[in-house]
Amino acid sequence: MRFWRRKPETTELDREVARAAKVAGRIRDDLSTVKPGLAKDMLKILAAEYSLLLSKTRRLPESEVWKQFAHELEGTSARTEFENMAPDAKVKYAERVLANGDFQLAGSMYEVLAKAEPGNTEFATTLSALRNVCGDEKSAADGLRAFFSSHPCDKQARPGETKSLLVMSGFEGSQFKIGGNAQEGYYPFRRGGHFMLLHLLERPDFNMKNYTLVGDNITKLSEAGHFDLMLNTIADADREEGSLRTLDAFLNKNPIKQPIINHPSRVLETTRDGNYQRLNNLEGIKFPKTERMGTRGREAADLVADIQSRGFVYPIIVRETGTHTAVSTEMIASDAELKAYLSGVEGNSLYVIQFEENASPEGHYSKLRFFAIDGELYPVVHHIDQVWNVHGSNRKTFMAANPWMLAREHEFLSDPAGFLGAEIYERLQRLPEIIGLEFFGFDFTLLADGTVLIFELNPAMRHSFAHGQNFPYMMPYLQNISDAFGEMVSKRLAL
Repeated sequence: MRFWRRKPETTELDREVARAAKVAGRIRDDLSTVKPGLAKDMLKILAAEYSLLLSKTRRLPESEVWKQFAHELEGTSARTEFENMAPDAKVKYAERVLANGDFQLAGSMYEVLAKAEPGNTEFATTLSALRNVCGDEKSAADGLRAFFSSHPCDKQARPGETKSLLVMSGFEGSQFKIGGNAQEGYYPFRRGGHFMLLHLLERPDFNMKNYTLVGDNITKLSEAGHFDLMLNTIADADREEGSLRTLDAFLNKNPIKQPIINHPSRVLETTRDGNYQRLNNLEGIKFPKTERMGTRGREAADLVADIQSRGFVYPIIVRETGTHTAVSTEMIASDAELKAYLSGVEGNSLYVIQFEENASPEGHYSKLRFFAIDGELYPVVHHIDQVWNVHGSNRKTFMAANPWMLAREHEFLSDPAGFLGAEIYERLQRLPEIIGLEFFGFDFTLLADGTVLIFELNPAMRHSFAHGQNFPYMMPYLQNISDAFGEMVSKRLAL
């Protein structure tokens, strides 16, 4: 890495500090050559040491003050160094600062980068993620909205490639966040409303153009230029309803000849209440009774009466629309519990879902998942838990402590048709044609009579190798999903 910077000079204060530090035994260097910036370095060390001393004596507020003081001195030095770097070196340095978890400092650096290149999507989205993690959510949203309004298309050309994939995204219900940890590093990512391509398109051998919808910028779609395939990654019909309707209306008014993966009109049909309406009458398949209820301006008592009038009986499940991974989800067993939940609802609407008991005779609950890719089913997981709201984080604890559970999951992954039985598997194989999407996922379990109880069905499901890193038996089946998705895209691009 090459740095362009002014040659630092030793100041008189550096020399004074060096003389005092030598007398105190803090340094042993020859005073004929004093390191430039020694005074600041020594002050940083002393401030950090004093902060640690205060912390050990439980004087925590004072400790935080001195810790912040030392941190600011470090940041000042880093910012000065950053300002004197070549442009490419600045980018690498900012990435390293972000990866190390210094979000405030990284934010100031990405401010500079975004200002220097106002059309750079990576800089704009990373800056938004850093503003979010630092608590400035309004600035994060406003800045990114302005950016995508004027720069909706990010083109990633590959030398020598002629085929182009146009990836459609929405802005309405998503945010850029910071993920990762101190051990493996931190990074920006998009959260909410979409399915991620990170592990689905591993090594694309074509050009990619990413177009983000916000406001009326769909009218600038011609700026994307030629493309051979449109891939709609907008996946949540609740969080991103506006983006989906905007894209659907545009395509109806301006039909395109290129194939589309996941047409927005079909994604709009995958809300929980929409799935109940179209799936619950299928033979051998049950989707729990689900209704959407508006909550804005309504008293809890009024909502309770409304829910009861619709034929729901306790226990029921309630969750705010547009939420996933059990966020806002609760099982309710009485009027009092329902009123307490409703009094804390922040959104404008919620789903009321009739709970269907599905525990095994041993008292365990299961959740199985398939991805449907280009009309074929690919097994993903078979979770087993002691609680009704089954989620994958228990694999390292409850399932790992019961090897037969891991063995059962492996059996499902290796031979889903044999595990479920031919008739049930054929029943599930009809879903891709009914749903009309090229890519989606669904969670389900089997009731005692063989009925398939579907909990959720939509494209807003994440594909990741994270679980497979700890449970290697999963890896080939996760890789099958990536391979199938890549093959679907390549086939439609006629590669």
